[in-house]
Amino acid sequence: MKASDLKQSTGQIKTLQPPIKNVEAKFSRISRRGEYFSLHPYDEMPRWLYTMSGNYNNNGYQNHFQGIQPLQDKNYFVVSGGDWKNSKSDLFIAKMDSRPEKGPWWSNITTTPDPPLSDAVMAAIELDEKHWHAGGMDIQGDILAVPVEYSPPGTIPPLFGFQAPPHGNEESSKVMFFDLNNPTNPKIIPIEITRKKAKAGAVALTRLLNGYFFAAVWTDSDQNPKRLDFYLSKSEKIMNGFQNKSWTWYPDDVYSIGDQDRNFSDFQTINFVLQDDGQLYLAGLHNTAAMAPVQGGKNYADLYLVELAKETLQQNPVIDPNKKPKLTKVANACFKCLNRQCNFDAGAGFYINNGDLFLYSTFHYRGPKGILKFNEYLPPYKGISGLLTRDNAWLEMFQESHFCGRRLAIRGLSSMTQPNLGNVMAEKKGFKDSAHSIRFQLPNETKCLVYKHKNFKEKLSLELKGTGNVEEIPVLPDNIRGRISSVKLLN
Repeated sequence: MKASDLKQSTGQIKTLQPPIKNVEAKFSRISRRGEYFSLHPYDEMPRWLYTMSGNYNNNGYQNHFQGIQPLQDKNYFVVSGGDWKNSKSDLFIAKMDSRPEKGPWWSNITTTPDPPLSDAVMAAIELDEKHWHAGGMDIQGDILAVPVEYSPPGTIPPLFGFQAPPHGNEESSKVMFFDLNNPTNPKIIPIEITRKKAKAGAVALTRLLNGYFFAAVWTDSDQNPKRLDFYLSKSEKIMNGFQNKSWTWYPDDVYSIGDQDRNFSDFQTINFVLQDDGQLYLAGLHNTAAMAPVQGGKNYADLYLVELAKETLQQNPVIDPNKKPKLTKVANACFKCLNRQCNFDAGAGFYINNGDLFLYSTFHYRGPKGILKFNEYLPPYKGISGLLTRDNAWLEMFQESHFCGRRLAIRGLSSMTQPNLGNVMAEKKGFKDSAHSIRFQLPNETKCLVYKHKNFKEKLSLELKGTGNVEEIPVLPDNIRGRISSVKLLN
């Protein structure tokens, strides 16, 4: 379907993203290693689209994924893509039907090489034909902001004689908005941030405590200086759109604290994160390689404090050119993206779940069998606060002491009894004889036994006894550490 065919939103946006406590602390707690996921494309993607096919896609050069964002309190997420071969920007809506609506998802391919059949792309939306490059997105509750841009022919090096679509001679871009309260029936919000002679590689969106919406658009261009443009909504209703004027901020104006570098990188994605006291942060995500994923590189998330003038936070704020935002880099972190599971120069995005920060990232292209792949980076799991049963009990095992290294997370009766951990995948590797620390939550009096050999042979002296609370063993005893080959949850 095309975006122009979608019904228009009535403006009754039901869900907005809540602010959280201690953003910097939450940022530092996210695991640097991700849970592996994949899902089926089915008929929503042609067989060659967003692959590294040499015959149809010039080894992946002509279209690739650009952004990823989970939806608020739903087991859905969206992925954006730019397709200059067919001259269109794309938005894909996927459902992780095997995963819960709230809480961490955890890998859906630990016990099987292929994802469950119900984890799949559900819809494809063609965003725009002229603006064929969709960039890094942001989401505010049910409101999704997607930047789309156009590069004139000659500004992107041709490949095998193929040029960018000839739609015009000047850069142009816009930010589109969607109401995803019902992901199976997405609606377009009939407003845009239109930008002439400027690109829009990424957008960040939040709602300030005064009720006004605040957006930032990242311009990464060889034709114009790189910058952030900040926009304020006209009112507390998103349907009324954004003010015509904007603040312009250049990376040379960035500050830093402590041992942080005073820099602002070429970010693929930018996301706002609002703290409960009104303090605003901007997170930027990128890969250090100049030509990812052809070249290797490191995947970084940088965190910036965004200081706004007090007038911006009052009622009826207006754009005052003399009171533009101030950015200070306060933290950064490097995340592992192995096995072509993800890349921060493809798509990445932060997500707030139950007051914690999560991070998601996808790879530029689909993998074997057309499977779409992505990672979930989690904070330490707080456990189940509601009714704890044997079906939602869980166990985490880590390759290193103190809950570090590769992590295997298994949940429920069907998964927590494993006769051979060599066949259970964590980052595409078996977990036999790998556990050095354990964290679990079992119903009171429930037990989980561990064994030295596969098929539950030679029971080890450790018994994981349930108390209903989260229990932790940061360092397993010498006679247990690195020796667990099978586990069994007792009936």
